[in-house]
Amino acid sequence: MQLERGAAPTEADVTAAPAKKKWSGEYCAVGIVETGPGNDPFCVPIADDSYHIMPEVQDHSFGMLLPATAVSVEKCPKDKDRYTQAMGGSNPDISVFVTDSRVVIACEKYNKGNGGRWVGGLTAIAANAITRGVEGRLRRGKILVGHVRYEWLAMLAYYRKVSWLTEEKLVLLYVDTQKTKWRVIITFKKQVNAADVANDILRRACYYRTRMLDEIDEKEAAFYDRFLNRGELIPQSEKPDGASSIAMPTYYHAPRGEEKRPLN
Repeated sequence: MQLERGAAPTEADVTAAPAKKKWSGEYCAVGIVETGPGNDPFCVPIADDSYHIMPEVQDHSFGMLLPATAVSVEKCPKDKDRYTQAMGGSNPDISVFVTDSRVVIACEKYNKGNGGRWVGGLTAIAANAITRGVEGRLRRGKILVGHVRYEWLAMLAYYRKVSWLTEEKLVLLYVDTQKTKWRVIITFKKQVNAADVANDILRRACYYRTRMLDEIDEKEAAFYDRFLNRGELIPQSEKPDGASSIAMPTYYHAPRGEEKRPLN
């Protein structure tokens, strides 16, 4: 697998306004899937019939549950300069877990009552067109899930809540094998500090990259050392309501990189 040297996304990929166009294809990291072992676990988090996300050896621990209220996934094809929404929705019961190998998103009650409406994603289910009368049957055995693995992470950013008009948000950017850029935008509940979450993810991602089964050059090693040993943080935006972001020095095109992941 060829590792991408130098992250293609820039700060504009975090802040660019989405265009109102229909979504199509490629690798969307979040969506509505059936529970059970039928999916490729490297591409899709596996949930059992009790809606519990199955851990992986490289996760080590699922840690603290971070409550969120909305998730949006937007894409920008390589020949375009605008992001469009691939999937998205809101729900008061979204769970986010930061592990030692990935950021996991899950929501069992993705389409229950007034809990939110979802469109697009891995199965492109038009959830906003489903009536309440059949929601229970459709929801049985399905779960909204997704993950961004640290192999794929090209850039991450956060927004802080500085007024009643702003929110605590985390942005994870990756690039798929079609060179389409994607950003996963997570809106947290107000008690979650997005800056702390983003910096925690950065440290975990750096440590994970140092343990992967491919070679690390001097530039990469120096980058990882800044955040693992020198205590550096993601540079803060000069604007209070701006995006604070950092690009990773390397990444795999999603959903590649499985054969280079750490053994444990």
